[in-house]
Amino acid sequence: MKEKKREEIRARNAVTRAKVLAETTAAEQAARTQPPGRLWQVARVFRHGLD
Repeated sequence: MKEKKREEIRARNAVTRAKVLAETTAAEQAARTQPPGRLWQVARVFRHGLD
């Protein structure tokens, strides 16, 4: 009985991990394809001025 419950928990955890991995991968891909945000551009200009 306990083993069946553990197996169910493992299965749910596997589904959750797969879902989080897919969401994370999609977010990372979106971040890589979108143009840099305004804050990044300001930071880059400011840093360039320090060099």
